[in-house]
Amino acid sequence: MEEVKKLSYKYCIVPKCTNTTRKTPDKVFFRISSDAKIRKQWCKVMRRDNISPKSCLYCCEDHFNVKEDTENYIEYNLMKEQGENVLYG
Repeated sequence: MEEVKKLSYKYCIVPKCTNTTRKTPDKVFFRISSDAKIRKQWCKVMRRDNISPKSCLYCCEDHFNVKEDTENYIEYNLMKEQGENVLYG
């Protein structure tokens, strides 16, 4: 019997963005680095308080130009077309 991997619940931390893996399952969620310096920059841009590096934070694809901002966009699309489980983060 195949073991089914349970997908984790993700939500976008950008203020006023309501995207989650339940409401918008076809969206890509990018994990924000847990490196303190990088995370502090993300929080500053989003006008949020600095969030603990221990928590897993995600930002949805709506806040990126995915074709230009991701290095492996073509690989991602090919895997998605083949029906493979494609997750970032």
